[in-house]
Amino acid sequence: MNGLLQKLQKSQQFDGGWAWWENGKSNFEISTYITRSLLSLRGDPVLESNIRNAFLFLNNQLLKLMPPQRLEALYTLSLGKHEMNYLAALEGIKFDSIGTDAQWKYVAVLQSQKLPYEKYLAKLMAKAQRSMLGAMHWGDDKYNWYANDVAQTVLALLYSYLLIQYP
Repeated sequence: MNGLLQKLQKSQQFDGGWAWWENGKSNFEISTYITRSLLSLRGDPVLESNIRNAFLFLNNQLLKLMPPQRLEALYTLSLGKHEMNYLAALEGIKFDSIGTDAQWKYVAVLQSQKLPYEKYLAKLMAKAQRSMLGAMHWGDDKYNWYANDVAQTVLALLYSYLLIQYP
């Protein structure tokens, strides 16, 4: 584990992001993925420096990103409890124009920042589908592992749990 962490630390770019390949340019997708992975290891002072640099990278990218990617960045930043004006950053992201998986993240960002989220959550709850036995699930059966019906249902249950635990 320490060897992998050292490799990640060494490969972080000057701008705070990570590249797909050694000596490559920082890549938004891989940088958000690595940053979220490192959040579970917070506490190590050296890792904190890497996380702060990654937050700066994501923050600096916000104005350049399309709404779905901007939401991914905001979601990652909110998971890490990065302080910023989330409401202003969410402007331009139309809730009804993003996919269900992104809508759950939108609600999670609002909720984590103690911003009004109830009307959006109600819209998501209204999208629930019921099985023959009455079980609830969300989403469509797709091949995208991160956005299919199983992933969206797990996200829905996780966010619902978090909303109950941390209103």
